[in-house]
Amino acid sequence: MQKSGNGKPSKRNWSSKAKSNNSLASDESKLKSRSERFNKSNETSAGRGIGGYGFVSRGEDDRLQRSERERKLFFEKIFNDFMNYCIQSDSSLKEKVKELANSSDEAVQIGEDMNGLTITEDRKIHAQDRKTPTTNLDSILTSLRKLREALLFAKPDDFSKRVFLFSIRISASIGQYHTYIPSINYLLENAKSLLTQIEIAEVATLLALHLAHFNNHNLRAIEVYYKYNIENVSLLRCLKAWAVGDFQNWTRIYNTECDGCKSAIMRMGLTKILNSMVKVMTAAYFSLDKSYLEDCVLPNGVDVSVLVEKYNCSWKVDDKVVILRERAKKPI
Repeated sequence: MQKSGNGKPSKRNWSSKAKSNNSLASDESKLKSRSERFNKSNETSAGRGIGGYGFVSRGEDDRLQRSERERKLFFEKIFNDFMNYCIQSDSSLKEKVKELANSSDEAVQIGEDMNGLTITEDRKIHAQDRKTPTTNLDSILTSLRKLREALLFAKPDDFSKRVFLFSIRISASIGQYHTYIPSINYLLENAKSLLTQIEIAEVATLLALHLAHFNNHNLRAIEVYYKYNIENVSLLRCLKAWAVGDFQNWTRIYNTECDGCKSAIMRMGLTKILNSMVKVMTAAYFSLDKSYLEDCVLPNGVDVSVLVEKYNCSWKVDDKVVILRERAKKPI
């Protein structure tokens, strides 16, 4: 150990030792946190947690991987959990489950009797009697991930398609790209054997929107559009408007979009669109009517106060008029 002139350890050594201790404490904390996380997962795989299954990727549990019957039973449970969650939540989620349940391709229906193990209307009614949710979207998405991991080892079939489409429709509607992007890639890799052209267009549309609005990969988004023959004029206009910063056309498409998955992914690009809009309109106008701005110019869910507060906009509101920039005062 180095010593100072008075024979005591130098401050540098004490500092180094303190840093070393802090580093060790930090490492121990991380190890403890990791251990707790995996212990929690192991409890789930042992049947004591929600779903009762573990992750195949972690080597926790291979029951879903081995048993087709258990996979189908587990998917039914996940779907019932989702219906119960929607019933106990707001009206928009109720509409979402209605839309999924009535889907023309029946992607979210079990489709088999399985000794009476089918989704029935009575379960929706009984679920309404529950006062508090027994699950949430996080646990539903976690269960779906366990099921998808097990399906990666099985030959892609109609059941796989149902699971992955269901995962996409839930996760895309809340913008959880960690789920919908790998699910989309899986389906498109097996598109020839699994998907109809309508289904290909559905998932490829979401991929194109994500590439543009999240990754800002505009050329790749256009490539996806033509590669999968999407043939959706509105989508093509949206991608082009996004690429050139045409906030007027983009906002018009966004405000009239009825698909929750598409609008959720488009919403990822709001900051860029609003910055472009503020820059152009500030240069073009001194002032505008507030109601005109909010009703005809701004994207749904964004008013002038939100724009000023969250997007660092210098506009000022004066009664019913929005001052975009001050007029230069004439010299006296």
